[in-house]
Amino acid sequence: MSRCVIISGSPDCTFFPALRPDDYVIACDYGLHHAHRAGIRPNLLVGDFDSFHDLPDADIPTLRVKPEKDDTDTGLAVQQGMKLGYRDFYILGALGGRLDHQLANLHTAASIALSGGRCVLESDDTLVCTVHNDELIVPRRTGWALSVFAWGGEARGVDLENVKYSLQGASLSCDYPIGVSNEFEAETAVIRVRDGLLFVVLSDRSHEK
Repeated sequence: MSRCVIISGSPDCTFFPALRPDDYVIACDYGLHHAHRAGIRPNLLVGDFDSFHDLPDADIPTLRVKPEKDDTDTGLAVQQGMKLGYRDFYILGALGGRLDHQLANLHTAASIALSGGRCVLESDDTLVCTVHNDELIVPRRTGWALSVFAWGGEARGVDLENVKYSLQGASLSCDYPIGVSNEFEAETAVIRVRDGLLFVVLSDRSHEK
């Protein structure tokens, strides 16, 4: 199955990698502005359009909702992707900007993982991956730190291989960030979790003083 790419509305969205020919693209509210800047034509528009005040593109299918709703625009976009059968999600414009929106986007990523899918959120200096009861192979990024955090409760049976600070069968909790700021020791790092949900965060260290 091809990938569902979601372009969310973070004001800090400047990162647009080359997309795959078979990507299905959903733009959320102000994410349509980002898509226009990047020359990307979405397959679907979703949102209440409270932060993008121009009329949405009339020739693109649009799901327009009221501002008074329980889900974020990004969450609604994920729901639409799920209904279309997608389980592999790549989200741009979801990091940076307001902290509450970033946390909401992490919750959305967690919901994808817990429902059997995979999710990656990426910006120019941060990449976040989910792994739930599974193994994740992470290619080295020179000059980037690798961190691993439990989400939603204890994560048990955690292995970290090919990194400076390895773990074997460890338990990670939400109240002690033991997995922060690790380093690659090989061309790929291996992260496994037997029972639980992890966020794997890669951070560009070139901006550090």
